[in-house]
Amino acid sequence: MFGPAIRDEEIVHLALTPKVGGSFSFLVTRNGEDIEHVGKYLEIVRPSRLVFTWIVTKDSIGSRILVDIVPGETGCELTLTHELHPSWAEQVGQIEGAWSKMLNALAVALG
Repeated sequence: MFGPAIRDEEIVHLALTPKVGGSFSFLVTRNGEDIEHVGKYLEIVRPSRLVFTWIVTKDSIGSRILVDIVPGETGCELTLTHELHPSWAEQVGQIEGAWSKMLNALAVALG
C-alpha cells in the first residue's frame, strides 16, 4: 500500500496486528511531511473479505474500507469500497487515484 513502488515516499514505520480487533499504523514521509495512517480490523473472513477503519491522523477523520474477493476461473475479482466521511467529498478523485495505484501495484506483485 505504501512505499516508493507506489509513490514518491519513504516508509518510516509499519506495525500491524492482523486480527479482528487488531490495529495497524503506517507512517510514511511524503514531500517532507510525516503522514500516519491508522485503523482497526473490523472483519476478516479469509480469503474473501476484509473490513477495516482508516484514519489519516493529521486529519482525524475516519472512514471504513471494505474489500471483497471473489474467485474466478483464472484468478479473482477484488472489489474495494471506501466509505468516506462527507467532509472528504471534494477529494474523491484523488482518493480513487490512490487506491487505483495501490491495487495496480498489488496486481503486478501477484502476477
